[in-house]
Amino acid sequence: MNSQEFINEIAKLKPSAEELSPTHSDELVNLLLNSFVIQHNSLQGSSDNPIIDLIKANDISLLNINDITFDPDLYEDEEFIFFGWDINDRLGILKSNGKIVAYDGFSGRIMFWCADNSSKFLDALVEIMKFFREMIVKDYEEDERDKRAVDVAYIAALKAGGEQYEDYYKSVLGID
Repeated sequence: MNSQEFINEIAKLKPSAEELSPTHSDELVNLLLNSFVIQHNSLQGSSDNPIIDLIKANDISLLNINDITFDPDLYEDEEFIFFGWDINDRLGILKSNGKIVAYDGFSGRIMFWCADNSSKFLDALVEIMKFFREMIVKDYEEDERDKRAVDVAYIAALKAGGEQYEDYYKSVLGID
């Protein structure tokens, strides 16, 4: 998936205020709706990497995909191009092979391998955002939510490049 396809998919997933109003306060409705916001800016992405293009060409500072957030700018070191956060871990592109990782800066180690490449990571994030949308629109029992989360983690892992990424997506969805 390229950056524009990702933007289009997120826009399609954004619920209406009316869908959220029956079960959420006005303040929470606004907060939840802002989680889907991607605003185009004047800069243009021109790399062959969809995540880099997404960040360079858009303001995605409000976008929140189940606690995955994006930085307004990229940060590079010798090994990584960092582009966001998964709660406490930095999300980065490993320069040597283009794989996406969750990196713990305190311990200086990769905590999770997240995807084969940026395109596949965006594919997986769309699956996570679909689930996030379901959770804020529907009222699931905890057992049903957990079962659905396990299924979504597996699907996201396959979109990311294979079952080896399933632990990461289980972590993102709060599944032990």
